[in-house]
Amino acid sequence: MRTSKLIAMATRVQDQPLVASLAQSSPKVIPAFGWHPWFAHLLYDDGPDSVLSAVTGPGLKTAHYANVLSIAKPLSTQDAAFVTNLPDPIPLSAFLANTRQRLIDHPTALVGEIGLDRAFRLPEHPVSTSTPPSTDSAPTPGTRNGRRLSPYRVSIAHQILVLRAQLNLAAELQRAVSVHGVQAHGVLYDVLAQTWKGHEVEVPNRRRRRVLARGIAAQAEEAETSDEDEDGGGDQDPRDQKNPRLESPSSAHRLMTFPPRICLHSFSGTKDVAKQYLHPKIPSAIYFSFSAAVNLSGGPSTKSNPNTAMQKLEAVLSILPADRILAESDLDVAGEEMDAALANVYAAICKARDWEMEEGIAHIAQNFEAFIET
Repeated sequence: MRTSKLIAMATRVQDQPLVASLAQSSPKVIPAFGWHPWFAHLLYDDGPDSVLSAVTGPGLKTAHYANVLSIAKPLSTQDAAFVTNLPDPIPLSAFLANTRQRLIDHPTALVGEIGLDRAFRLPEHPVSTSTPPSTDSAPTPGTRNGRRLSPYRVSIAHQILVLRAQLNLAAELQRAVSVHGVQAHGVLYDVLAQTWKGHEVEVPNRRRRRVLARGIAAQAEEAETSDEDEDGGGDQDPRDQKNPRLESPSSAHRLMTFPPRICLHSFSGTKDVAKQYLHPKIPSAIYFSFSAAVNLSGGPSTKSNPNTAMQKLEAVLSILPADRILAESDLDVAGEEMDAALANVYAAICKARDWEMEEGIAHIAQNFEAFIET
């Protein structure tokens, strides 16, 4: 593996200790602890305002799944059988408490992978087998592992509940987050925007900018005169001085309610979706990450055989600031396959941005360091 650093993302209950162990054993690994939307149904809302607050005992499991899955009520025999074979759900509060402790134990850890996914359907239950899986090569419990998909989806309302809880945790501990969004770009933006509501960066209009510029110039002149009076000259850069009119004391001491850095991983939105995240009022640093697995599917784009995924990627890259572009493999393996996937997406990004490969890799490496901020 030529990659110098990688982020290992947890997605469900079984992953959390595995990611922690991997980070402890490998200096290349940066851990990320979170709950993926594909597994959101396995967490139940145990808050005081939950519709399940009055439900106890064996009925809790059925009530939870009937509430968060796309199941008609009353449950049919088939639906009831599917629910019966699902695992007992885990209290959301317990997951959050465990994750908070893992983040505290790993000061460089991120929160992820989290997000929203309207397209995902739960896999069918596995067929029973008497052959025990290999301890070395068996998939982590909970994976799809080639199973057919069922008709059941997790409600977007429940996914939002789980996402918001994790965003709040990331804000509390001021950790970066990696966010998954599929067929939910609008609602995902709305959920993220709620976290920074009331903390937006003040963007002065043109008249205000002129007033501020005159104020900065006047302060610089005053400072220069003062320095000359005191020691015969001054060399302080006025840009290093604070302008009280640019500060916002009312918001400076408020508890941050938003993650400091957000990565929209394997970003599949349009150029217009991306533009929303580039508004200067947004206090979070928004990064856009791209992968060969998602963003380069379908091969190269030609006039006779246009690749819409590639065209979308090029359109998005054309408007992004150079310091907000990231690359990823979006794979569940490390080694040569991961290195090859990264090389492919580096090449695509550099071509779209008209960067030399060495220049592009340097840009993205610098962006990665800024995002993880270890």
